[in-house]
Amino acid sequence: MTMFCSALKRGAGIDLYRRPFWKNHARWRQRIVPPYIEWLGFGDHSERWSDSWLGGADLVELIGRETGTSEFDAYVAEMREEAKMLDTPDERKMPGACTQLLTSKPGESPQGDASEKNMLSVYPAVGWAAIRSDREDRERDIAMIFRSSPFGSVSHSHANNNDFILHVGGRVMAMPSGYYSGYASDHHAHWVWHTKSHNCVTLSDAPQLMRSHDSQGAVENAFEDERLVYFRGTADRSYADRADRCRRHVLFVKEQQYFIMVDEFAAKAGIASSLQWNLHSWNDYDVNEERRQFQTRRGDSVLRGFFMHHKNGFFTLTEGWDPPPMKGKDDSHWHPQYHLRFTPSGIESPRRNLGVVLTMTHEHLEAPKVETSRVGDTEVAVVGEDLVLVNQGAGILYESYQSDALILVSSGNQCYEVTDSGLRAR
Repeated sequence: MTMFCSALKRGAGIDLYRRPFWKNHARWRQRIVPPYIEWLGFGDHSERWSDSWLGGADLVELIGRETGTSEFDAYVAEMREEAKMLDTPDERKMPGACTQLLTSKPGESPQGDASEKNMLSVYPAVGWAAIRSDREDRERDIAMIFRSSPFGSVSHSHANNNDFILHVGGRVMAMPSGYYSGYASDHHAHWVWHTKSHNCVTLSDAPQLMRSHDSQGAVENAFEDERLVYFRGTADRSYADRADRCRRHVLFVKEQQYFIMVDEFAAKAGIASSLQWNLHSWNDYDVNEERRQFQTRRGDSVLRGFFMHHKNGFFTLTEGWDPPPMKGKDDSHWHPQYHLRFTPSGIESPRRNLGVVLTMTHEHLEAPKVETSRVGDTEVAVVGEDLVLVNQGAGILYESYQSDALILVSSGNQCYEVTDSGLRAR
């Protein structure tokens, strides 16, 4: 696209770079692909390769030059600096130069983005979202990248609506698993394409609709104020063979920097399924079965999870892949990966709302204390001074709180409810 647009601009004086798409694409990359990111999403080619970083830097620099802004210069410089520490497998090397950079002038005015101070960025047309707590400092940044896309699970995309990647202090703590070891190879087709390899729910081992244009998702009801961030990933159509409703509600509470994630599931009439919550990492997990807790650590970065489920349930921990990447290729970059699954026991309930509190620790952040319990039909989490309540089907009733909402969060002196219409302050 850039070759055509640059030629048209030079040869005919028609400047397509004036369209908002271009700057918005560069801003999308700034939020979705931090220079330090250790794992990309959400399809094929997720590894850190030097050629990918340099190609991305060339593209964003060109957009900046052609749109006359220096807004992206710092990002481009960071991408190029990061690329010096990376390599590219021989079979994936893409030599060449972006010759348009030789015919364009550096941008001058850093016009900036009106939403620069927001932690949440949502791109509903493609079904992507990002929460970035500190885009200026990788050591302090909490970066959640989320996908629930209307474009289906075809081509280089996977059956992974409502998937997420989580970086904490520059370290990837949760990411889709598996490797691109050859298109439609055994590993690629039966692990990487499959929902089980992603940070999504599976239903009694059943994935989302695979290789299907009908496997559609959406990022909806986005909200942000000075206290928290909220959005919903809606993947009903991706699970349409087994579920009427499969939605992931994501909240980020800014002051204590923790996530609340609630998966809302309603089974299709006559079809029983057990909801399974999947997570993947480069590091192994410690679990506490009795308290429904898990932890994984990479250097100074720690991710802890607290399931809001006080009936029977169990963890499953595995390592590697089934099947593994193909033999006969250089597998030095197939680093081991670890997998956690939490399954509420039984398939007797047609509905389930499974909540989990995710806390993070890094060199500059201490995680809040979390205590969970169940009172009647309400799952309860006390996070520092905050209160989180999740409806289990009969309404929320806890102390002085009463609500028909799915989720209720009390933080500071403000109370919020999550309903089908989105998040609202009480």
